[in-house]
Amino acid sequence: MKKYLSSALLLCVSLTAVSGCTASEEDCAKLGDKFVELFMKESQTEDNPLGEEILKSAADAGRTEVIKQCTAEPPLKSSIDCALKAESMSELEKC
Repeated sequence: MKKYLSSALLLCVSLTAVSGCTASEEDCAKLGDKFVELFMKESQTEDNPLGEEILKSAADAGRTEVIKQCTAEPPLKSSIDCALKAESMSELEKC
């Protein structure tokens, strides 16, 4: 069983374009949304001198960049799954 699991993982990694192994455009959009969620959560503090409109603009720009990078070089779905479970930007970065 372990041998087959290793072979399947190797095949998945080797053929990154195979559906189910790498992130889809929908996965990348979800990742972008998660970025916005965490960015806004961590940026909206009382001591942050930036206004909400500026934060939203920065979050949207970050979302666009995250999606662009994700679709250009799709990560493994396992990385996306990890990122979507993140509860902070530092957790997101680890994925």
